[in-house]
Amino acid sequence: MADCAAAPPLFYSAWAEPLDDFPHLAAYRQRLLERPSFARALREAEPYLQFVPKA
Repeated sequence: MADCAAAPPLFYSAWAEPLDDFPHLAAYRQRLLERPSFARALREAEPYLQFVPKA
């Protein structure tokens, strides 16, 4: 359940602010990106990500 709650903010926040100063958080985000269900959701959302404003 925590992964479901953390994935969207971590995904979008990395666009606005690099996670270089937070290696544990960056590693957690990377593990989330590698999860098959999250990776599939990102592939399906890819055509729409162009409409998300980036900071």
